[in-house]
Amino acid sequence: MNRLMALAGAVGVAAVLASCGSASTPDGSASLQATNLRTEYIDANTGAYVACDNVFGAYSSTNRTAVAVNFTTSGSVQSADIGLRGANTSAYDGNYNTNTSNAGLYSLDNGSYQTTFYADSSQGLLPQSIVVAPRGIAIKRVTPTTQASGSFYAALRVYSSTGDSATTDTRFVKPNIIVYASCNYVGNTGSTL
Repeated sequence: MNRLMALAGAVGVAAVLASCGSASTPDGSASLQATNLRTEYIDANTGAYVACDNVFGAYSSTNRTAVAVNFTTSGSVQSADIGLRGANTSAYDGNYNTNTSNAGLYSLDNGSYQTTFYADSSQGLLPQSIVVAPRGIAIKRVTPTTQASGSFYAALRVYSSTGDSATTDTRFVKPNIIVYASCNYVGNTGSTL
């Protein structure tokens, strides 16, 4: 009975941490905290990060948006899964997932990492819908020219050297990224992902 109570307590603590954007592996070998979700586009009217399937103007882009996910880890993290999830359903498109080892994570400082990738909406149901991107992508100001078509957040899972994993997402630390089919380019912000 005491073991069952202890297990229930551990599950309860993990659920509370996950609801704050933080999680730990069941064996305590690694922890994870989602800290930021950004894209290469900022709505010039609201200042919010957005995704645009198509951008027109002096800068143009078709069917892809660069996305940066920042998180902090501690312990013996071996790799991370990062996926984009639609905000209106608990289901997700398995094509907007990527797995990266420690070698594929950009270290910001002690225990903080960023993964930058392109979410390519032209790929449909193909597994190449997330492609790791270089750092330093210019953040651009845009004005949406269509109604929002949805929104997304990032889900993260880290795997420790013991094989356990911890899962959380960015919904608890950042607003969802609103997606537009079309945007007009206004100018660069001078910042990068």
